[in-house]
Amino acid sequence: MRKIISLLLIIVCLITSLCSCDKIKGLVEDKPDDEIIIYTEGLGGYVIEDNECVVSVGSAYELEEIIIPKTIDGNKVVAIDTKGFFGLDNLKNVSVPEGVYYIGDEAFMYCFSLMTVYLPEGVTRIGKGAFNGCRSLIGIRLSEGLTRIEEKTFYFCEKLTDIDFPSSVTYIGRNAFTGCGFTELTIPDHITYIGEYAFSGCKSLTKVYIPEGTHVARYVFNGCDSLETVVYGGTRAQWENMMSKNQIGGYEDTWYRDVNIICEK
Repeated sequence: MRKIISLLLIIVCLITSLCSCDKIKGLVEDKPDDEIIIYTEGLGGYVIEDNECVVSVGSAYELEEIIIPKTIDGNKVVAIDTKGFFGLDNLKNVSVPEGVYYIGDEAFMYCFSLMTVYLPEGVTRIGKGAFNGCRSLIGIRLSEGLTRIEEKTFYFCEKLTDIDFPSSVTYIGRNAFTGCGFTELTIPDHITYIGEYAFSGCKSLTKVYIPEGTHVARYVFNGCDSLETVVYGGTRAQWENMMSKNQIGGYEDTWYRDVNIICEK
């Protein structure tokens, strides 16, 4: 009876996977007929082309650690499906193998116990909200080739206090790090755009360095109640011009009123 129930769970989750694969399948041209595969550890897979598959959860809800294999039944694992590991309350650690290049939207959303994620070199796309609500996340490795931190990628990852931005990253999206645990933050020179509310609600954040040439959108530090100092790599005129452009509709970004703005030029 237990085996029958487990099999039914896997089938249900695979049907869900079929519905959520559209974006990833869209990355592949001239796709052949799709083939469903089921493999070990209670996970589910989806073959899209040339023996490549997208990983999604099957009956793995009780697992605390998942080591995703490089291949499953001879098929290369290349991506984590949209919502592939969504809401796994017990999951603490995940290891993603070499060969994976894409982490789907909301892939690990609401994995409240997730502490560490190992991402290999070659992960060039991480979808929106991929780690949204992973409030126990303390460590993640981002690889070279990744160009964007998308909207709500690390939304309310409260224990995330540090992150290394690969030199390939140029864009931080809206609410990307809202509610994270940073105390000091250095934005590297290669990041050219920081979206609205990107670091909002980081209540422990006290000091930020922003390089010249990085565009700061509105309300980036909204709700950062401990923020005392912003060091800007450009001139005072550049900073004020950027802030004035953020006053859309006459509404001023007031979160800098009590912050010491230090301009290096």
